Amino acid sequence: MIARRALVALVALLGLAAGCADVTDPYELDHARVIAVRTEPAALAPGERGTVDVLVTGVDGPRPVAADALSVTVPEPLAALVSVARTADGWTVVAPTSEQLLAVRAALGVPAEEPVAMPLTVTTTVDGVELIAHKWTVVEATAANPTITGVAVDGVAAPVIRARAGSTPELTVTHGAGATAVIRWLSSVGDLERYQSATATLDATSPARGAIVVVVRDARGGVAWQIVPAEIE
Repeated sequence: MIARRALVALVALLGLAAGCADVTDPYELDHARVIAVRTEPAALAPGERGTVDVLVTGVDGPRPVAADALSVTVPEPLAALVSVARTADGWTVVAPTSEQLLAVRAALGVPAEEPVAMPLTVTTTVDGVELIAHKWTVVEATAANPTITGVAVDGVAAPVIRARAGSTPELTVTHGAGATAVIRWLSSVGDLERYQSATATLDATSPARGAIVVVVRDARGGVAWQIVPAEIE
């Protein structure tokens, strides 16, 4: 298990992992930025291979990044110890073996009692803007990403979010990330209040069509996201 001190540090790093533009409201979707980066699985056993997925947004709304529009690297001096490549499955990363982890610990200055968090840098371009974001993937034992089991509007499951102009519906996400989950809501169809909690409030000010995104992160670096079409009528 990750020691509490390392876990808290990792969550803090993950809060900075998705690089974003300097926007007035952090929940706005119509600015070019990286929303989230994840590996699948979320944490890797020594020598295990994982895939890298990136969610971005811009003037055309939120979407995953195609492999051919993405670059994934590891910083020196880890490049010789961590295999990163674009394959038929997309971008993949192979964690260091148990023997290689000794060199990784030395390079990163990680004590023997702490898990190794492997740094990845992703680069892509959205709306002509180069975006760079960082992801830290734990190398210790395989761990799955959390799940999002549903999004509801005022308590009713909603594959599409619909609201009347002038209303303030509550948006709720149910997930499997546990009590320490870090949650972010983002929207292109209105303002959001409590956008960092499991239940957010949508201020549906005027008619619009777009999307609402919810991102859930857990304490082991796992990430889940859901893009929900949204309409204000």
